[in-house]
Amino acid sequence: MPMDIQKIKDLIALMNESGVSELAVELPDYKITIKRDRDAPAPAAEQPAQEPRPAAAAEAPPADLVTVSAPMVGIFLLGGGDEGRPALEPGQLVEQGQVIAAIESMKVPNDVPAPATGRIEEILVADGSPVEFGQPLMRITPQEGEPS
Repeated sequence: MPMDIQKIKDLIALMNESGVSELAVELPDYKITIKRDRDAPAPAAEQPAQEPRPAAAAEAPPADLVTVSAPMVGIFLLGGGDEGRPALEPGQLVEQGQVIAAIESMKVPNDVPAPATGRIEEILVADGSPVEFGQPLMRITPQEGEPS
């Protein structure tokens, strides 16, 4: 008795859902082996349609804020790479050039200086979290003069 096409489709769907790269079924009447190319990613499960997102302008920070971005890939260390680093918080004043964070890459902390004198408005990444190159880390409202 030949195998039903719907059963083959069901096996392929099961393979796609589980992420398995090879599936073999052997019964007295037939044998079937389904393989996926090792380099090809498993198809993503179908996602329900999502509502369209508002324009990116709604997500952009106000024009007067300076965004501090990750200069490299690594682990975000709030305050800098020193063990006794002070915890930074929103509202804290920082000076231009002051080390406000570090990105640890290959066990070496690399300082991230404040690009401007001002007040920290938002810290966008949790201390100890992995970050990507160019990822926004925090936002600063620039201020004239020295912080007090």
